[in-house]
Amino acid sequence: MNYSTGSPAGQPAGFVTQTSDRLVAWDHRRTPGCSDSRVAMPPRPPFLPFVGTSSETHYPPRHNGRLNGLFYDSHVQALKPGNLSVRNFREPGSAPDLTAYPGE
Repeated sequence: MNYSTGSPAGQPAGFVTQTSDRLVAWDHRRTPGCSDSRVAMPPRPPFLPFVGTSSETHYPPRHNGRLNGLFYDSHVQALKPGNLSVRNFREPGSAPDLTAYPGE
């Protein structure tokens, strides 16, 4: 479950601006909650990078290189980790700023 700062978790329906883009939950190899827990205190971004050995706990490519994602609008989609972006996890302008993802 997505607990990145700016995620839909625990927010009223009007908070989420792009319901078909925001992930609520997805395949995960450890606990069901996910954020960059290397950051001790909020604001927390999603775990980065989206691809590579360190990312496979958070975004495991277990279904032919894809993971299943549940979006806020209730659709489910098979996603390639390399196609994920910060905008899938939080509202635009959420802290902290990530220079590799301007405006996300």
